[in-house]
Amino acid sequence: MVNCALILTVISDDKPGIVELLSQAIAKHQGSWQKCRMSYMAGKFAGILVISLPTAQQEPLSKSLAQLAEHGLTVTVEKAGQEKPEQLSHKYILNLTSNDRPGIIKDVSQILAERHVNLLDLTADSSSAPMSGAPLFQANALVEVPNNVDIDDLTQSLEDIAHDLIIDFSPSDPA
Repeated sequence: MVNCALILTVISDDKPGIVELLSQAIAKHQGSWQKCRMSYMAGKFAGILVISLPTAQQEPLSKSLAQLAEHGLTVTVEKAGQEKPEQLSHKYILNLTSNDRPGIIKDVSQILAERHVNLLDLTADSSSAPMSGAPLFQANALVEVPNNVDIDDLTQSLEDIAHDLIIDFSPSDPA
């Protein structure tokens, strides 16, 4: 039996039972959940997941997932890409904190892209600062930094974006 890997994205108004609907369709087609990220955001449920299933079940599953629109779910199905070969790089956890303002992610991602730093995972949130109540932006990312990029120079370039931007790079656990 030949298996394939699919990436599913889902978005829906938030309500109980969304994961159950997805899992029923996937299980019905002999699919297995490999990895997922799902979250409630601004009144919506959004998720991305990787599944493995017999190749012959790919088309029937896609049809079943399309029928979930009757329940208010929008599901997109894509074939998983090939894993890239090991590169001469190191993974780091990037934590940044700043007063919230438009363009922080744009500015940070531009500096990372200029240095060929690959953004592998990103979470961001805005909240109120504990003491002042001012809007505070925090982001955490897993990044892959080429060996020829100096982390201290990269940190300085990121801190130069704004006087209140606090940057911390920590080596990622390779596990």
